[in-house]
Amino acid sequence: MKYKFSGNINFPTEKWLDATKFYKEVMGMQEGNIGPAYSHLRSDNFHIYFEGDTSVPGPIFEFLVPDLEAAKQDLLAAGCTVMRWDGPGKSNYVRDPFGFTFNVYEDKEAFKE
Repeated sequence: MKYKFSGNINFPTEKWLDATKFYKEVMGMQEGNIGPAYSHLRSDNFHIYFEGDTSVPGPIFEFLVPDLEAAKQDLLAAGCTVMRWDGPGKSNYVRDPFGFTFNVYEDKEAFKE
């Protein structure tokens, strides 16, 4: 299975609006979009998401895969634990054997040469 780091990191926090303001005003990140309980900031190819849902601890890194279900089986066999699995185009949080959480996102286009 191939994995690619997407450049996205999600930070769950109840103070997501305050975090957005800080990273925009103090750190100079550009605003992407703001939803009802999340925000997106960017700097070059790096993207930060602040999310009000704190049920899964962060930070949460994101990896792209060409086949979501194959990645799930691969990761489970490697000792990972599924924290949340919502399917293609949504959040699929996995905790590695060392306690770090990451999102697995299917993007077939990212693997075309």
